[in-house]
Amino acid sequence: FTSPTRQGRRWRKDYFRELALKLIDEFDCYVIFSGAPDEAVELEDFKNLHPNIKILAGQLSLIESCALYSLSDIVLSSDTGPLHLATATQKPICIGLFGGAPISRTGVWGMKHYAIAADLPCIACNRRKCKIKKGQYNPCLDAITPQNVFDLIKNEIWTE
Repeated sequence: FTSPTRQGRRWRKDYFRELALKLIDEFDCYVIFSGAPDEAVELEDFKNLHPNIKILAGQLSLIESCALYSLSDIVLSSDTGPLHLATATQKPICIGLFGGAPISRTGVWGMKHYAIAADLPCIACNRRKCKIKKGQYNPCLDAITPQNVFDLIKNEIWTE
């Protein structure tokens, strides 16, 4: 879970919640949320959502975060530092959610690393704020649904 400064890099909190519950239901797995200390506050209502959801936001150092990513089966993140740290560990399957930033510039590289972007005509605008609407509107990441990510995991990743 990340709260990046660019609107085009922030996936909705309710999308993370929906995907986490789908993954737990389908695969009987654990979902761990990491992030910065300020994100721990945003994730407070996830703590009692399901016993298989663990919140480690604000509790790990950079090295501990890298260790967590290297031990994970799948790391999902928007185009932020944690995604790139996870790809550097070269172990987990990484899924990057890309909004306004061009995948070709900051994408995930490596075996079993996937990039998902919306199919919108303005992608990749590389703007800090959406040119379509001002404020918190985020069409590029809103268009990537939990079902899109779940289908990738179920149909292409978990079957390997």
